[in-house]
Amino acid sequence: MAYPNPGEDVMNIRTGLRNATISVYDMQGRKVHEQEVIDEITSIDASRWNSGTYIWELGTGNGNENEVEDKILESGKWVK
Repeated sequence: MAYPNPGEDVMNIRTGLRNATISVYDMQGRKVHEQEVIDEITSIDASRWNSGTYIWELGTGNGNENEVEDKILESGKWVK
Protein backbone atom coordinates (compact mmCIF):
# COMPACT_ATOMS: atom_id res chain seq x y z
CA MET A 1 0.00 0.00 0.00
CA ALA A 2 1.37 3.43 -0.96
CA TYR A 3 0.32 6.50 1.02
CA PRO A 4 -0.52 9.32 1.17
CA ASN A 5 -2.09 9.02 -2.23
CA PRO A 6 -2.09 11.53 -3.75
CA GLY A 7 1.08 12.74 -2.05
CA GLU A 8 3.78 15.37 -2.34
CA ASP A 9 7.40 14.95 -1.24
CA VAL A 10 7.31 11.54 0.48
CA MET A 11 5.87 8.24 -0.71
CA ASN A 12 5.44 5.61 2.00
CA ILE A 13 5.10 1.92 1.17
CA ARG A 14 3.64 -0.40 3.83
CA THR A 15 4.24 -4.10 3.30
CA GLY A 16 4.81 -7.30 5.19
CA LEU A 17 7.54 -8.30 2.74
CA ARG A 18 11.20 -8.32 3.71
CA ASN A 19 14.29 -8.85 1.59
CA ALA A 20 12.48 -7.33 -1.35
CA THR A 21 13.26 -4.44 -3.66
CA ILE A 22 10.97 -1.54 -4.46
CA SER A 23 11.23 0.01 -7.90
CA VAL A 24 9.35 3.15 -8.96
CA TYR A 25 8.73 4.06 -12.60
CA ASP A 26 7.32 7.15 -14.29
CA MET A 27 4.61 6.80 -16.93
CA GLN A 28 7.25 6.62 -19.69
CA GLY A 29 8.63 3.46 -18.06
CA ARG A 30 11.81 5.10 -16.75
CA LYS A 31 12.99 3.85 -13.36
CA VAL A 32 13.15 6.86 -11.04
CA HIS A 33 13.96 5.04 -7.79
CA GLU A 34 15.04 1.68 -6.40
CA GLN A 35 15.84 0.53 -2.87
CA GLU A 36 15.71 -2.46 -0.57
CA VAL A 37 12.74 -2.98 1.75
CA ILE A 38 13.93 -3.67 5.28
CA ASP A 39 11.04 -2.42 7.45
CA GLU A 40 7.25 -2.60 7.46
CA ILE A 41 7.17 1.01 6.21
CA THR A 42 9.61 2.28 3.60
CA SER A 43 9.73 6.06 3.03
CA ILE A 44 10.91 7.37 -0.31
CA ASP A 45 11.98 10.95 -0.96
CA ALA A 46 9.94 12.07 -3.98
CA SER A 47 10.72 15.78 -3.63
CA ARG A 48 12.72 15.88 -6.88
CA TRP A 49 10.16 14.01 -8.94
CA ASN A 50 7.84 15.83 -11.32
CA SER A 51 4.12 15.90 -10.59
CA GLY A 52 2.37 12.95 -12.17
CA THR A 53 1.51 9.27 -11.80
CA TYR A 54 4.10 6.68 -10.82
CA ILE A 55 4.02 2.88 -10.81
CA TRP A 56 5.67 1.06 -7.90
CA GLU A 57 6.61 -2.60 -7.79
CA LEU A 58 7.82 -4.75 -4.93
CA GLY A 59 9.71 -7.79 -6.01
CA THR A 60 12.41 -10.31 -5.33
CA GLY A 61 15.82 -9.79 -6.82
CA ASN A 62 17.31 -6.50 -7.89
CA GLY A 63 17.09 -6.67 -11.65
CA ASN A 64 20.56 -8.22 -11.77
CA GLU A 65 21.03 -10.34 -14.88
CA ASN A 66 22.60 -13.03 -12.66
CA GLU A 67 19.34 -13.51 -10.73
CA VAL A 68 17.55 -16.72 -11.62
CA GLU A 69 14.18 -14.97 -11.76
CA ASP A 70 12.83 -11.66 -10.53
CA LYS A 71 9.19 -11.80 -9.40
CA ILE A 72 6.84 -8.89 -8.83
CA LEU A 73 4.95 -9.57 -5.60
CA GLU A 74 3.03 -6.30 -5.15
CA SER A 75 2.44 -3.24 -7.32
CA GLY A 76 0.35 -0.11 -7.51
CA LYS A 77 0.04 3.50 -8.60
CA TRP A 78 0.99 6.63 -6.71
CA VAL A 79 0.13 10.19 -7.71
CA LYS A 80 2.27 13.18 -6.84
